[in-house]
Amino acid sequence: MPTSTSQPLREKHCSPGKGRVDRLDRLRAVLPTCVRQGTTLISNMGAAHPEAAGAAVLAVARELGQGVLVGHLLECAAQVSGGYIADPGHVDVPDLHNVGFPLAEVQADGSAVITKLAVTGGRVDRLGCTAQLLYEIKDPARYLQPDVVADFSRVQMHQQGPDRVRVHGAGGTPRSAQLKATLGYRDGFIGEGQIGYAGPGAVARGQLALQVLQGRGRWRDAVGARGHRRGLGDGAARGRAQRGAGAGDRAVKLQHIAIARSGDKGNRATLGVIARDLAHYPLLERVLTAERVQAHYRGIVLGAVVRHTLPHLGALHFVMDNALGGGVTRSLALDAHGKTLSAAILDIEIGEIGEPD
Repeated sequence: MPTSTSQPLREKHCSPGKGRVDRLDRLRAVLPTCVRQGTTLISNMGAAHPEAAGAAVLAVARELGQGVLVGHLLECAAQVSGGYIADPGHVDVPDLHNVGFPLAEVQADGSAVITKLAVTGGRVDRLGCTAQLLYEIKDPARYLQPDVVADFSRVQMHQQGPDRVRVHGAGGTPRSAQLKATLGYRDGFIGEGQIGYAGPGAVARGQLALQVLQGRGRWRDAVGARGHRRGLGDGAARGRAQRGAGAGDRAVKLQHIAIARSGDKGNRATLGVIARDLAHYPLLERVLTAERVQAHYRGIVLGAVVRHTLPHLGALHFVMDNALGGGVTRSLALDAHGKTLSAAILDIEIGEIGEPD
């Protein structure tokens, strides 16, 4: 029949900081007999520290959260080193045709420096890192992963020099009991690729894309004098784009003080808006409410809009439900992924601003 013992082991055999007993001499002596006889041994181990064990579990969750942060920043490759945020005249990215892939110098405490090789083009800064941090996540404080629920809500970023951003402060809690499964089925073979530009500066960004292709020596003939450039917009559109970026204007659009990046998750669109200067964040938080964003996308976003604030990063994060026509695999929209939603938000007028301190 089951036998119970609660005689504590000596304190010297216990590791208070680890929440467990290191030496199990008595158990080693009796366990073989218990196994042979089918005897169940029940013990609270006396001097063990369950509180410390719980703290150890949380520490592991924090470390996993920091690891998820580093992986999330690197997963879209050159997007975090300037590949996505380029907006000529507003956010210039040098030598984009030679953009460098990012790398992370990870320390023992889980913090990391995001950087790139000095001989490559692109830029690594708070703007690009924050845009990637918020990319395609729902709640920054609860980013569901198979091993941990990562918490990005307290992440800090510090520019340590040219193309060097230190990131730290991610946390985590124990993983969810649920997992996501992907089911594939045979339904023919379709391949399609496209690059779309919209919103203020669309012409300039389209021209930059051609320069990148030419600079890399790819499809040089295809983007030469064969009519492709004529598809970038007529003279009126080009004039509107140039007037929208007038240096003398102080009644400005969002494009003048912020960058934005949108992503897709099923039928949900996500949108990160980041102030170029942290001094302008209070203005963003005041004028860019969930209600105004929903009104701006009237007819496109058909569900709720939720706003998350991250003042320490100068960022707002919006989650917009029922926004992609059923999702990428169902939508008939030209921009099924909703990538141009970020350009559209930059067209919002935000009134007059002063120079940041």
